[in-house]
Amino acid sequence: MNPFTGRAVYTQGRPITIQAWVDFYQRVCEAYPKAERIYLAQYNLACSLPS
Repeated sequence: MNPFTGRAVYTQGRPITIQAWVDFYQRVCEAYPKAERIYLAQYNLACSLPS
């Protein structure tokens, strides 16, 4: 959550694929284009790996 605007970048759905995680991280980077470092809090990570 952005402490100045209250905006949150998030994803939801289970199970999430590796590609969905990649897309999410790209959206986070796009949301903060000037950031040199971004800290993320993650929990309940469930991932669907290809068989």
